[in-house]
Amino acid sequence: MRYCYKWGARLVAAGLWGAACSPARAQQGPALSLSGGLSLVHPGIRRYDMPRVFRAGTNPHLATSLRLTLPLRNLWAVEARAQVQGLSPGLRYRVSGQNFVAQGGSGLPALDLWQVGLGLRKRELWPISPRLALDAAGHVAYGWAPRAYATAEGITGTPDNGLGARWQAHSHHRSTLLLGAELLLRYELSERHFVLLNAGYQWGLRRLGEVQSVQTSYPDTHSGLRTDGRFVVSMRGSAALVQLGYGWQWGAGPAATVRPGTPRYSLPPTPNPDAEPAEDPDEN
Repeated sequence: MRYCYKWGARLVAAGLWGAACSPARAQQGPALSLSGGLSLVHPGIRRYDMPRVFRAGTNPHLATSLRLTLPLRNLWAVEARAQVQGLSPGLRYRVSGQNFVAQGGSGLPALDLWQVGLGLRKRELWPISPRLALDAAGHVAYGWAPRAYATAEGITGTPDNGLGARWQAHSHHRSTLLLGAELLLRYELSERHFVLLNAGYQWGLRRLGEVQSVQTSYPDTHSGLRTDGRFVVSMRGSAALVQLGYGWQWGAGPAATVRPGTPRYSLPPTPNPDAEPAEDPDEN
């Protein structure tokens, strides 16, 4: 989990550094884009009488987002975004070179998360080519679950296959605030159309649901004997996302300040045909 926060902090730092160092370029107009891809949930986990190699896994789920980008000055833009994604944790335990996984249909209960929010985007953080550029963005969103995290019981895996857990799921809240950071790679197909590839991470600030194990059985990493322990998995909506989308752009935003280049050649001034000819003092 700490690695996810570390990489998310690096995304934010890269955006701030690029915003301070990137030169001003021509401003673009408003844009609307639709993206689809995968979300990988990163739930928190607390272990009791269990080794650290027992972790909450990440099950990929579909994520779809719609964003409207309105340009500001100096290549900054404000974004309004709506997103729907699935969050489904799993269980992983690695011992003696074998990776025991309990996930998917036999894993922990899934959760659908809807969200709407606003963000600030720095365009052309890295202008790679005339058509290709890297953007950075940060956003805050309000997320809610259309249905509560199911209060249920279940069994994940079987002890005969290496990992077995009997759990109970409980709901805590239906909504949460989300903070996110992302990098966006934009390729312009034409003046009005572009392709967008974005990767980012979002942090949930409030616990939506919790899964508590009643009994967990797994092979010990040293002795190989069957051992029992207990875990608690918390769902806050934190997840990594990778999406590919298509966008439309129209109009033109406020013109950015463009630094004039130094001319290579000195051109003579263009004469004005309406101007009166200057008198030569030698003729007088």
